[in-house]
Amino acid sequence: MRILKDGLAFLIVGFATSTLTISFLPLHSARIISVLAIFIVLIILCEAKVLIRIKGLTIYSILLFFVLYSGFSTVLSNSADLVFFKKSISLLIDGVPCSILIAVVLIYKNKLNDFPQDRAFYDFCTYYFWFSVLISITVLISFLNPDFRTIAEGLFPAQGNITDSSHPDYLYRVRGILPATGASASVYFAFGIVLGLIETERLVGGSFFKSLTMVFGFFSLIFALTLNGRSGFVVLLIGVIIFSLNFIYKVLANYRISIKTVFRALALLLVVVSTIAFLVYPLFGDSKAIDRLTEDVGLIISSGGSKGTTGALMEMYFLPSSSAEFLFGDVSTFNSNRIPSDAGYVRVLHAIGILGFIIFYLFWFSSYLIIFISKISARVKASCFFLIVAMFVLELKEPFFLYLYSSIIIMVPISIYCLSPRIESRMRNE
Repeated sequence: MRILKDGLAFLIVGFATSTLTISFLPLHSARIISVLAIFIVLIILCEAKVLIRIKGLTIYSILLFFVLYSGFSTVLSNSADLVFFKKSISLLIDGVPCSILIAVVLIYKNKLNDFPQDRAFYDFCTYYFWFSVLISITVLISFLNPDFRTIAEGLFPAQGNITDSSHPDYLYRVRGILPATGASASVYFAFGIVLGLIETERLVGGSFFKSLTMVFGFFSLIFALTLNGRSGFVVLLIGVIIFSLNFIYKVLANYRISIKTVFRALALLLVVVSTIAFLVYPLFGDSKAIDRLTEDVGLIISSGGSKGTTGALMEMYFLPSSSAEFLFGDVSTFNSNRIPSDAGYVRVLHAIGILGFIIFYLFWFSSYLIIFISKISARVKASCFFLIVAMFVLELKEPFFLYLYSSIIIMVPISIYCLSPRIESRMRNE
């Protein structure tokens, strides 16, 4: 029974966050999970087994207001371009139900444990890690076997600018069965690495075979990340900085370093160094992915940020040309072909104006502010801090808050800690 529960939770987390699309099915996996979520959550609510917190509903009402505002802006603009409205409404009808279902399932799974909310969060990290490992294996196989790549990309189509062999980056942007390409794919795998590291204690606490499998999983994720772009390395860097500062704080607070902690740090360092030295460079030495990554880093350093990726981003920041567009926006500009910018903040501002801009980012900021002031462990707070900071930094490059897979990742803690915490009090009375 436990294996069945773990397997079901694993599939729900994996399919919701990966948004896999099969060529002969009309819906992506997150949409299927969201339909299932609405059905299950309504049944639970009707049976009065869950008590929804008002503050959680208030937080999600901000997102609802944003969706209504974006729809209103779309109607007033008389534009036939519905891309922005579709993305915003997908957050509501796909992202929210999926995150709520994940929260409910994982909290119920841990109902007999102390601090079921924290354990639900760590379970989410574990399941996301292992599912992203499975996806990364398809990337590695696709890289080594062109025939498999052809079959995989035909069966699991992608939406993005790197979807056919005519694209100059196609040869080394290998996505496996993931629907995301380029930066989006690299960020997906980077989150897999960091969320796996967050739950390292549970992952390495098992048998030797399980520990060996975990190490292989990290290797596979690093391969997939390397083959898909540079944005994911920004996520890793943010994670290293935040958790290093958290580690230093804990050491200074306790005035001691345990032998166990030292061995974990050394083991992690050994894994990273060994992966780069013996696997990444030998295997991908002739790949343009490594060349492009190193060249871009060299340009950034040598030019002081005026060239390379950062230099290109500096040219992508500009305000709307008129006061009317600044206040109310033009939803048709969200299409990247309409304005010369990929930056998320710029595209959102141009699409729905300053008011919609404030409402949208207020939802994410206020929800995580509630998490931070809640009575949760410092480790969970550091993990949530990483998630939201990484997303706000990634938004400098692309509108990751509007990408369904990444929005679900950061909605799960919102649902666990803001929306459904009263599940546990009801369960203890059963």
